Amino acid sequence: MIDEPNTEFTPPFDAFEASQQIIEFWRQATNLPLTIAIEGLRFSARRLRAQADHLALLAGSGDATAVLKEQTAFVEQTLADYRDEATVVAKEIGDPIATLEEAA
Repeated sequence: MIDEPNTEFTPPFDAFEASQQIIEFWRQATNLPLTIAIEGLRFSARRLRAQADHLALLAGSGDATAVLKEQTAFVEQTLADYRDEATVVAKEIGDPIATLEEAA
């Protein structure tokens, strides 16, 4: 007597579990680049807004002393914003040095 062949296909792995693992891998692999891109775009938007506000202020000023004072304040604020943004990005990517400095 000959046994009937098994016509049911049984995959050697759980396809649903494998797809979940692939999705999780993809999420972890793209999390850092996306986080950095999102923060970069937000920072750029804030800087562009500050630049536009600054130019509007300069356009309305007729006094050279006031213009120089505003320009100096703008540059100082820009430097502070970039410094602060470096701290934000360090936290976003999990920089252990920034974390230690914050704890101190």
